[in-house]
Amino acid sequence: MIPCPIPSARTAAAALVALALLAPDLAAQPQDGTGPLLTMSEAQQGALGITVGRAEPVTQAFSAPLPGQVVVPNADKQMVTVGAAGVVERMLVAQGERVEKGQVLAELQSPELVQIQRGYIQALLALDLAEREADRDRRLRDEGIISERRLQESENALDDARARRDEQRQSLLLAGLTQADLNRLTERREFDSRLVLRAPIAGMVVSQRATVGERLERAAPVYELAQIARLQLEIHAPIDSCRQFTEGLAVSIQGGAAQGRVMAVGCIVHRIDQGVLVRAEVTEGLDALRPGQLIEAEIARALDDGEGWRVPRSAVVRRDGRTYLFVAEAGGFRPLAVEVVAREPDSLVVRAALAGDDRIATGGSSALKGVWAETGAQ
Repeated sequence: MIPCPIPSARTAAAALVALALLAPDLAAQPQDGTGPLLTMSEAQQGALGITVGRAEPVTQAFSAPLPGQVVVPNADKQMVTVGAAGVVERMLVAQGERVEKGQVLAELQSPELVQIQRGYIQALLALDLAEREADRDRRLRDEGIISERRLQESENALDDARARRDEQRQSLLLAGLTQADLNRLTERREFDSRLVLRAPIAGMVVSQRATVGERLERAAPVYELAQIARLQLEIHAPIDSCRQFTEGLAVSIQGGAAQGRVMAVGCIVHRIDQGVLVRAEVTEGLDALRPGQLIEAEIARALDDGEGWRVPRSAVVRRDGRTYLFVAEAGGFRPLAVEVVAREPDSLVVRAALAGDDRIATGGSSALKGVWAETGAQ
């Protein structure tokens, strides 16, 4: 870019008057999105503080920052619930702590667990009795003392006893007993009212749903665990995002601290903000994010080669509801209509019919707009 000193107000005004006298040399405005050639010398450009540079070609443009939140994918979350009603006696981990698979999370006192254990022991006794009766009836049938039908009834009773035993065993496993606990109960026939909750997966405690001393019913939630090897974003975007954003677009998070990619664009309008939800997967920078964190994300829009250009904000002006740049030509500048596709902190990305060697006014565009208006060119 060519820097120029800022002219005095008197010098700039004189330049504007001089340029106004050039009106007869201005052609009528074409219909292709360009304006008339604003003829001026290098001295006049300097007097108006006009600087010249080149637009930067870009293949993608990022949206304005959009609000969002870091979430854990549903497939990576698991709720820890109680398998039998009881009173919370101890809570051994808290929100935010990392846990290993099988680690003890909490302990409860559960009279209901004792009832389930009693049912299991009763099922074992019934199974033992059914096995002895079936063995006896087989011997009696072989000796011809009882009929085949009587033996069949005994074997059916044995199958039923085994099913009840398996049902009670499954109830104990669902209640939270391990196979080692079950084997000990089978051997010793001793009841234990202590219900231990263990982590089903390795991960992080993202929420705690119970407190010490609280009575919980069966299936009540105690902890929510999450594996944090993957993270996603729920981004709130304007409603027209259904047309602007598509799957696979790049996402810049927290000013580039992390990167992601769009997974899905919802088209259900939220009642509160009248926007849509854009879901993205975090691909880089996981360490910079935490579940539940509020973030700002910028979503890229793909542009065809030669279509997108990054220009300083000072290069763009508005006139009659349209946006213009001023393209340098021999002897002056010509207005060129452009479309703003993205707004960045210090620049704009526009869609414009520019060539790679075109130069544009990067400073003093407001003065050029004034010259254009003073000439009366439409």
